[in-house]
Amino acid sequence: MAADPPLLALLAGALLAAALAAPAAGAASCPHTNLTANFSADLTMLQHQLRGTVRLAANGTCALELSRFDLLAASPSARFWAADGPSMADLAAGRAFSPLPLNRTFRNASLELPFARPLPRLLALYDPDTSSDFGHVFLPNGTASELDTSAAGATERAPTMFDNCIPLSETETYRLRWTLNASAGTVEIGLEAAIGSEYYMAFGWADPKANAPAMIHADVVVAGFTEEGTPFAEDYYISDYTECTLGKDDSPVSGVCPDKVYEDGKNDSVLVYGHRRDGVSFVRYVRKLDSDDTKYDVPVGATDEMEVLWATGKLRPPDTLRQHYLPQNHGGPKDATFGFVRLNLSETVDNCLGPLDADNKEDQERIIADRKTPLLVTSAPAVHYPNPPNPDKVIYINKKEAPLLKVERGVPVKFSVQAGHDVAFYITSDPIGGNATLRNKTEVIYAGGPDAHGVLATPKELVWLPDRNTPDLVYYQSLYEQKMGWKVQVVDGGLSDMYNNSVLLDDQQVTLFWSLSADSISIAARGEKKSGYLAIGFGSGMVNSYTYVAWIGNDGVGRVKTYWIDGKSAAGIHPTSENITFVRCKSENGIITFEFTRPLKPSCSGKVECKNIIDPTTPLKVVWAMGASWSGDDLTDNNMHSVTSSRPIRVLLLRGSAEAEQDLRPVLAVHGFMMFVAWGILLPGGIMAARYLKSLKGDGWYQIHVYLQYSGISIMFLGVLFAAAELRGFFVSSAHVKFGVLALLLAVLQPLNAKFRPSKPANGEVPSRNRILWEYLHVITGRSAIIVGIVALFTGMKHLGHRYDSENVEELTWALMLWVLSVIVIVLCLEYKEVKRRSSDRSVRGHWALGNTEEDDSVDLLHPDDVAIEEENTKPDHSPSLKQKAAEVIAASLETYRSRPFSFWLLLCLSSGPMLTAFPASSLLSRLYYNDGGQSKWILSWVAVAGWPLPALLLLPLYLLGRASPTPLSLALCSWYVLLGFLSAADNLMYAWAYAYLPASTASLVAASSLAFSALFGRAIAKNRLSLSSLNAVVVITAGVVVVALDSGSDRPPGVTARQYALGFALDVLGSALHGLIFALSELVFARVLGRRSFHVVLEQQAAVSLCAFAFTSAGLAAAEGFPAMRREAARFGEAAYANVMVWTAVTFQLGVLGGTGALFLASTVLAGVLNAVRVPLTSVAAVIWFHDPMSGFKILALVITVWGFASYMVGHASVKKTSAS
Repeated sequence: MAADPPLLALLAGALLAAALAAPAAGAASCPHTNLTANFSADLTMLQHQLRGTVRLAANGTCALELSRFDLLAASPSARFWAADGPSMADLAAGRAFSPLPLNRTFRNASLELPFARPLPRLLALYDPDTSSDFGHVFLPNGTASELDTSAAGATERAPTMFDNCIPLSETETYRLRWTLNASAGTVEIGLEAAIGSEYYMAFGWADPKANAPAMIHADVVVAGFTEEGTPFAEDYYISDYTECTLGKDDSPVSGVCPDKVYEDGKNDSVLVYGHRRDGVSFVRYVRKLDSDDTKYDVPVGATDEMEVLWATGKLRPPDTLRQHYLPQNHGGPKDATFGFVRLNLSETVDNCLGPLDADNKEDQERIIADRKTPLLVTSAPAVHYPNPPNPDKVIYINKKEAPLLKVERGVPVKFSVQAGHDVAFYITSDPIGGNATLRNKTEVIYAGGPDAHGVLATPKELVWLPDRNTPDLVYYQSLYEQKMGWKVQVVDGGLSDMYNNSVLLDDQQVTLFWSLSADSISIAARGEKKSGYLAIGFGSGMVNSYTYVAWIGNDGVGRVKTYWIDGKSAAGIHPTSENITFVRCKSENGIITFEFTRPLKPSCSGKVECKNIIDPTTPLKVVWAMGASWSGDDLTDNNMHSVTSSRPIRVLLLRGSAEAEQDLRPVLAVHGFMMFVAWGILLPGGIMAARYLKSLKGDGWYQIHVYLQYSGISIMFLGVLFAAAELRGFFVSSAHVKFGVLALLLAVLQPLNAKFRPSKPANGEVPSRNRILWEYLHVITGRSAIIVGIVALFTGMKHLGHRYDSENVEELTWALMLWVLSVIVIVLCLEYKEVKRRSSDRSVRGHWALGNTEEDDSVDLLHPDDVAIEEENTKPDHSPSLKQKAAEVIAASLETYRSRPFSFWLLLCLSSGPMLTAFPASSLLSRLYYNDGGQSKWILSWVAVAGWPLPALLLLPLYLLGRASPTPLSLALCSWYVLLGFLSAADNLMYAWAYAYLPASTASLVAASSLAFSALFGRAIAKNRLSLSSLNAVVVITAGVVVVALDSGSDRPPGVTARQYALGFALDVLGSALHGLIFALSELVFARVLGRRSFHVVLEQQAAVSLCAFAFTSAGLAAAEGFPAMRREAARFGEAAYANVMVWTAVTFQLGVLGGTGALFLASTVLAGVLNAVRVPLTSVAAVIWFHDPMSGFKILALVITVWGFASYMVGHASVKKTSAS
């Protein structure tokens, strides 16, 4: 039967109405919720890149629908979870909402989650095994306000959710998300990239007026994270393809710079939200489509298709020159690190499939534990805890919040627990901690427990030794509260196994490793935070340090280069060619580690890096720095560090430990003051009392002498004990300690010497040999002790400056020097008065020569002769007045002048003048030869005697005019000439080596020791008399040479090693000894062979000796192939300049030697030695003026000591001469 059409139409309409009403009826029919069909809410993202929107099922069933659902794979135990709230307790008390496992990656998925019970207050994605909340959404739970919101259809939007998304890079690791609000004239933009936290994300609109896509004049936003993890988004304007220059030196701002640094510029982007999750950076900001900044912002049309640009690269943190985070050049290929896209904001597009999956999902800072380096465990408020939910307070290790701790099996890990008594630290297999047995769980505790708690005042030391059975992943936690700690990664072997020692440098941001061998050191450095480069330097700061910089180039290859830094700008960083081998450099998660091996003493010369010597016995000062980028070629201020050590760490290489650079310790300051009182006041005062107070009645001088000496020795011993107690040991390693020990031994020897003295002879008796030796020993030992003690004071000052870098060391050294000079002046005045007093006495006491038994210094020091003293005190005082003294000096001078013919004084002046002028000039020319590139020692010694025809030319007129006749040559005389020529050649060669390695001022100061050798050889060979003052001069001048040696570190020329400096110093001393020997032998030749007949014999001897020396030196020069080397040096010098240096060196040397020979002929070896010593200050001052030689306090002290020795020698010689005359 055919159907009735009206009936069919009626039936169809009824069915359609029923279908349309079905959803509302279904929603109302689900008994477990009051949600309306149009309810929706976004999931918040906490972990695993969770995104999605939750709605009630549209078909009316009791189910939730998830759309656009993204999630990185979780563990098999992770589930959708029903809970009353987001806290740890609420989540732990919750239940599984759905049996659907979450151990796979979901990409833009749509899911349906049925439920048969009332909806929970909170729907979370949760892993109960690790108490991890991946994210959640709040569901209305029946209150009036919540139901009203649900009925209104409002959507709770998460800051990670947008309407649109496109990938920007070809690798799809950089995405752009946006939501357009055209009615408000704004657009919300989200930048998302799988990059490190040290990278930036840039996005913006290109200049619409440009003919082709370009970044110039583009309006971009640079987004990223600060070093503290705070997100930022800021407007930038691109005026040039360079990093931002912030208008230094009145230059305009240019490059990629923030809008607000330009004139009238401002930041028109507003940060909304930002986070770092799973190795992905995400920043959301809002900007106006058309801002009122027409100069630096590009207006955006909501419906226009416009050119946009994007880039990623490293951020430069703020430094002392720049206060902004600035983007560096992105580098890399197009479409990988930068690119251009056509974009229409009004189009709906979602081309992002699934979550971003970063290669490295661990964002927490890392700490790698090392042997012997304790880890500081504290607690502080949580800021970026990696596994929410978490308590308000979490564990910090080495000032880092819940870092990933990496340890090595077989390497002990030491913890210093200072987190408070409510935090019991322990290592466990349970990822939650807080005593798993309270949750009916089992756990393995590897270290720590209820007793592992402490505070700053009383920290708890905990040592854990991971072994081969320790799992690859364990956790550090608190026994009393859950989830305060984080992961411990256990690995096999590493730097700690490869190197013998390791220490944490300042601020615990860099770890230094090293191993020593016989002649080299292997070094490794590892940063403890992400950076673009890592640098360590040897010195008290980055300025004036030898620095090693490691970085990863744009090609991904690690590099290590060496530098000498002498300034704070790029111009002060000088690359060096230091010999480093076994170089390795790598970066893991932005943390740089580099290794290298270098010799302890560089085997080179002439370069600044040749002075980079590591002495394992001396603490090595190490500093560090980190920055965003480094360039091995063209360094600019853009390579400045962003963070550096605040102070150097003194690394004790032999002990395998380190200590922070400290200010001067108070106890050591007390030690220094006590030593100054002992050696600067009491002991010198005791000697002066014995020397100058014997004229007092009774034995008062003796009581003062003994009291001051014993007081000084006692205070000295106390000072030593103070220093040893403070330094926790007695280490004879530095020059200061060595001189201090020597001074101590000499001081102790004095009272022992006095105790076992031989008996004093009776009046009229000849003193015994032992008595004479004792008198010498007591006087020389005492005065030597004072000299060594004063040297110990100065080396202590130098050690103070080297160890503590005290700002007052130089001032204290000058103050000490002034004190010593003041004492010397007082001694000279007293000595002058004493000499005058004794000269007025008829006795010859005080005019001491060898065997003179009546010297006052022979007085019994322990039992003085009161009677003799009383008799001496009763003698009338015949001391003349100052006017009388002046008259006596004038009369004596006139008498001496009249005793000789005028020709004698003329010849003496002609001899002394060249010696005082030509010799210093010759020394300066020798140093000039080396300064300008000369290298051959044979050439310089050959030139010194190449002027031998000069005295022959002076002789020729005398022979022609008949004023003199040649001296007959005998075999003995020829033998003497050959011997003296050989010695002169050797002497010249030694001086040539000395001037190659020593500054001219230093070489001349050391050469002053020739006076001492002249005195000794004059006594032994020419039988010159030797007084006590002469011996005193020998000791004092020797002390001056030692003082110069102590200052070798400050005046060593560039490129000269310590060994070369020492060799030059030793040869200078040997040359001075030969000089003194030549003077004595020459006087012997004049006295016994030639006779003092006429001055022409001086010219003859000089010509003959120089000729023999020339022959010996020419043979050596030929053997060393020196003559071809002269031509090569002349080409480098310039032939005219080279010839000038050579000729004038020859002339000045011959004139100086001729003057010295004339002086000893006319007078004696004494006068020649004295004149040779007088030229020392002349050469030193000239070297400071012309060569800018360093004139340190030590060198000035040595100069003063040398003058003192010279004065002592003159006084002694005058005394002996006057005694002989009487």
